[in-house]
Amino acid sequence: MTADSAFEPGPCASRLANIDTLSPAGKYALLKSIADDISATFIDISKHISRGTLDVDHTAAIHDLIDSIRRSEPESQRLQQVRKHHRRREKQWEAEKKWMFNEYKELVKRSEELHELWKKRVGNGTRDFKHAMKRLSIGRVPGEA
Repeated sequence: MTADSAFEPGPCASRLANIDTLSPAGKYALLKSIADDISATFIDISKHISRGTLDVDHTAAIHDLIDSIRRSEPESQRLQQVRKHHRRREKQWEAEKKWMFNEYKELVKRSEELHELWKKRVGNGTRDFKHAMKRLSIGRVPGEA
């Protein structure tokens, strides 16, 4: 390894290049291997810090990475809570939508029943009115006002 290649992304990053071709079990094994490599790297860095070959100035990038991960955890939890809230609201809205549909269906059914009832009543009233008019016209004497 040359001095310049030490600063390029290493085997962990390059091993992810063909991850989309792996089976689920292969993906799990690859990510476990990468996680093991990262853990081993942190252990080695810790040993170098203990020996004094590395100090805070050297490990600033690692501390920044750890801080970034720590900061992202609460945000991730907050986003999960928001997602759960949205899922609950969606289920609630689906239930309300179903209830409203059933209420609308009942309303239409009831209005059709009322329509039929009034149609009968108006039909009966019209028939009675015509019958009464006939009876009245029979009882009239021509020329009387």
